[in-house]
Amino acid sequence: MAVERRERILFMINARGLVSLKELEHTFPEVSSMTLRRDLQHLDDRGEVIRVRRGARAVRAQVTGEIEPVYAMRAVENLQAKESIAQMALPLVETGKTIFLDAGTTCMRFARKMPDFPYSVVTHAPNIALEIAKHQFPDVFLLGGRVLKGSLANIGHPAVVMLEQFNIDVAIICPAGYSSGVGFTCGNQEESELKKKIVERARRTVILIDQSKIERSLSLMFAKANEVDMIIMEGPVKSEAVQRMVDEMTELGVEVRFGIREVVI
Repeated sequence: MAVERRERILFMINARGLVSLKELEHTFPEVSSMTLRRDLQHLDDRGEVIRVRRGARAVRAQVTGEIEPVYAMRAVENLQAKESIAQMALPLVETGKTIFLDAGTTCMRFARKMPDFPYSVVTHAPNIALEIAKHQFPDVFLLGGRVLKGSLANIGHPAVVMLEQFNIDVAIICPAGYSSGVGFTCGNQEESELKKKIVERARRTVILIDQSKIERSLSLMFAKANEVDMIIMEGPVKSEAVQRMVDEMTELGVEVRFGIREVVI
């Protein structure tokens, strides 16, 4: 699939810094050189890489460390699931509403699908804010703070203070894990505090989670099962653990929706 291949190409470029067309031809022997050139041009047009002669390089601009490679690695995991979840969540976007959109690769796929009509988006993810800002009509508000490596999210006291200025109609949150009896979790203290505040302020909280994160518990809980209104995951149910979660949510009155089984990406 073209989108999956381009995600893999993006990961290679971000991980290595520079990738030649010859390297791509070796990695994707079933794809023509012309198609790979179009893939690079597509990524360049989106501002995700910079085309160079016979290849492409990463957009780094003074960035040090492993921020881009870590994020890029997560971006190519469970692509079908993330695409399915993002598609199912689109009806949550309504004219005139204010939506909080979490950081993370599933929310980024959702951001790329969001329509171009009047609504407001509040986010702490600079890459997501830039993606939505490509549209003409939505208003975009970016919370400030320290950038968290791996998720490209602004966190800390400045983000919490700025969040208090907004009335959130729908909060769309992507947890790192869910465990029965514990709740929805993440691995950073400041990120956890921000997510707690979001859940408190939102009229409606929607969780986007792929099934690989079920019964995966990180160190910090930001929401219990009864504090959310809807769960969206890919279908069908793949394990007993997922079925237990669905049953638990149903008992609590939390709506569970499944994305379609196969999505063309």
